[in-house]
Amino acid sequence: MGYRTSLSVYLCLAMLPSIAVADPLGPNFCNMVEDDQTRAPSNPGHFLSDSEHAYGYIEGLQAMAWQNKPDYPHWTGSTEDREKLRKLLEDLDKRDPGDKATAGSYAATFDAMVKRLSRAMPTRYEDPNSIALMCTAGRLVEAEIVKDVPAFDLPYLGTLPTPTLNAMARSVPGETTEFVVVNSSLFLFAHELGKIGLATVDIEAQGDKIAIDTSDALFNRLRKDPDFLVRTSKFFEDYAKQRKIVAHARPRAFDDHLLNALDIGLEAFVIGHEFAHIVLHHTSRDRDAISGFGQQTSSSDATIRKLWGEEAVADLYSTAIVQRIALDKFRQSINGSIDDELGEFVRYAPVLFFQWSEQADVSRYVFEHGAAPPVPAEKDRSAILGFLSSALDAQMKTIDTTTMRPLPPREEESAPPIVRKIGDHPPTWARKMLVQDYWQSHAPAPKDEAEISLGAVAVAMGNHVESLWSDIQPLWIRIESNTLEK
Repeated sequence: MGYRTSLSVYLCLAMLPSIAVADPLGPNFCNMVEDDQTRAPSNPGHFLSDSEHAYGYIEGLQAMAWQNKPDYPHWTGSTEDREKLRKLLEDLDKRDPGDKATAGSYAATFDAMVKRLSRAMPTRYEDPNSIALMCTAGRLVEAEIVKDVPAFDLPYLGTLPTPTLNAMARSVPGETTEFVVVNSSLFLFAHELGKIGLATVDIEAQGDKIAIDTSDALFNRLRKDPDFLVRTSKFFEDYAKQRKIVAHARPRAFDDHLLNALDIGLEAFVIGHEFAHIVLHHTSRDRDAISGFGQQTSSSDATIRKLWGEEAVADLYSTAIVQRIALDKFRQSINGSIDDELGEFVRYAPVLFFQWSEQADVSRYVFEHGAAPPVPAEKDRSAILGFLSSALDAQMKTIDTTTMRPLPPREEESAPPIVRKIGDHPPTWARKMLVQDYWQSHAPAPKDEAEISLGAVAVAMGNHVESLWSDIQPLWIRIESNTLEK
């Protein structure tokens, strides 16, 4: 793909000293959580959005989104919510009743979880669980960024009940205050598809050892299992029909460690991508926006090249951040825990994100059109990849390396017709190839055989889910095409 030179330039930029960032933030919910200042308030009617302008703006965006999703479930603290949580924890404890060491360990967390979920919220529409996940991932990413950019501060964070995998870094119109909003479907998407992917790999705890079979023996049996195929199809159906993704099966008891690590990697990649836009001052273009959530509507070749380059740079920046998290957090000695062997497993998360996003995009297309999406001809694929590589190089050359701020754009060659047809964002499959190239070319020396094997598990998960969708897609096309004809 010709990304090697661009990546080496990118790594030099990532190691630059402190740069100028946005103005200091006011009361930030995630900061307050860390300081334990958000216990259930004496005045439950108080929200940060009442006094903090940035949260007020986020609340306005959330209010518009909730108009389209009035029944979208979120934690309210009701008796019904509490009983659902209690039942979930009890069910998790039942997965391995013979393990006396962990008996009742999930149910024992009920009171602490209710307390955390009952904290004051930044806005009236924020879901406690989603914002807690965002704060956790955001803190991990922030800790890596400040090693190179000490002035960086956690932006305002929020979630929307929107059933897509999009996230957005923006400035409050007319201000320098920056925020990141993530569609809450991301958390459910990552977790549920992670469960399906892990279930296709034969992993078993045997005393103090772990037995991993990365052959396709188990997977080939599951491809013929009607229940498993239905479970997988229901997942994609939830996403394609823009419903809340629900759990159709519990994970295996041993999968908890891997799921938690994978969730961290996937969430950190998405949030790290948005933080990269802030660090590199991509959000400055939105400060005068009045509508459309600050998105540019121009489709000029210069704008497309600029936006493709910004997306590519942000993808690489975040991929590097996830690699650092993987090696810093999951190579530490934790009393011989499996968490000490998950560096390669987590490092693959950016590739998995785009691999699975690509299949999710296809499922939504099939549902809406009753046909498979068109596959680009080889010459179009080459044109897309060439333009993406060129846009990445151009983006790197338009950054002032003393301030990291954009320089005036230069004249560039025109965009190919296929690129103009795609629009402002490069296609998912091309971005997947970009981060996959980084994953391959920046592989660290392996720690040991266990880490290598668990890294192979992540690769197998991605390939297996891709194959499952290829099995399901023809049936979907037949069903949806008949439905659309009626």
